Amino acid sequence: RHTPNNLPSELQSGRPLSCRRLAPIRPNLAVFAQGKEARFESAVRTQLRPSTSSAGFHTTAIRMVKVNEKAPDFTALDQNGKSVSLKDFIGRKNVVLYFYPKDDTPGCTKESCAFRDQYTVSQNSETEVIGVSSDSPESHKKFAAQYNLPFALLSDSQQEMRKAFGVPGALLGLLPGRVTYVIDKTGVVRLVFDSSFGVNDHVDE
Repeated sequence: RHTPNNLPSELQSGRPLSCRRLAPIRPNLAVFAQGKEARFESAVRTQLRPSTSSAGFHTTAIRMVKVNEKAPDFTALDQNGKSVSLKDFIGRKNVVLYFYPKDDTPGCTKESCAFRDQYTVSQNSETEVIGVSSDSPESHKKFAAQYNLPFALLSDSQQEMRKAFGVPGALLGLLPGRVTYVIDKTGVVRLVFDSSFGVNDHVDE
């Protein structure tokens, strides 16, 4: 605490405090720019760096897989604990791979039952239907049994398949997206249909 005896000299003299002019701060813009650029490049490299998932495929996709592009290979467990891979169908069947948010919810049930109702037609055209969500194999088994779903439902619990295919989220990312991919016998994507609310349209397409 200042007392009359230890006040700054300028106050003791009764003179107003002088406003010292400070030297302007001159940041080294070149260094700053280099640092900013380095941070940006590091972020980009992090996004693009390949990483191999526990399921055995790369999850480098930061955009949605498009028509005429090669579909990412995948391996995941279905509702019966069986390992299913895209390579199992190469040269044999086309694949309708539909990503849906969650088992036994109104929209997903309606969509899955619509695929079920068209399953015979799909089989006749040498096309296999595969559903994918983050639910467990046990949840898939109960869902498939309840609605007599005759096709595989794959468990993507770590959302690795979603990342590999670049499936976007719905409602500003609050919900998993609903996207269907049609993959031909050579493993090339021939159709992509993205609609979170047009559940029947996924089958019609």
